[in-house]
Amino acid sequence: MGFKKGENPHHPPKGASTKVEPIRELKAIQRIKRIIAAEPRNLCLFTAGINTAYRAGELLSITVGQVCYLTVGDLLDLKQSKTKTYRGATLNQTTIDAIHDWLKTHPDTRPDAPLFRSQKKTQSLDSSNRQPSGQKMVP
Repeated sequence: MGFKKGENPHHPPKGASTKVEPIRELKAIQRIKRIIAAEPRNLCLFTAGINTAYRAGELLSITVGQVCYLTVGDLLDLKQSKTKTYRGATLNQTTIDAIHDWLKTHPDTRPDAPLFRSQKKTQSLDSSNRQPSGQKMVP
C-alpha cells in the first residue's frame, strides 16, 4: 500500500518535528521479533539496535569483517555519528546469534562488505532508504 508523494497521512508536516521513543516493553520487542523472524537481515538489524543502543547510521556502517569473528562478550567499537568519538557495546548471546544467522545467508561475505545491504541495491543501506512497504527501516 503506497502513497503518492505528499499524501502519507502518517508523515509529519514539513518543518514539524517528531519524537521517537525507545521500545521498552519486552512483549512489544518479542512481537516485533516474531513478525520479522523469517527475515534474518531485518531481525539482525533490529536485534543489534535494541541490544547495543547504536544509532541507525552507526549500525549501517558495520562491515562483515567487523563482526564475523565476534563471540559473546566481545566489544563492538563504532564511531558515533553524532560526536565522532568511538563507543563500544558488549555483545550478548542474542545479538551474536542474530549476526551469525544473518551471515549464513548474507549475499556478500567479503570483510569490507556492508553488513546491512539494501535489498534493492548492492550498496549498504543508509538511514533514508525505504523498505518496499514505504516505511523507514529504523532499528
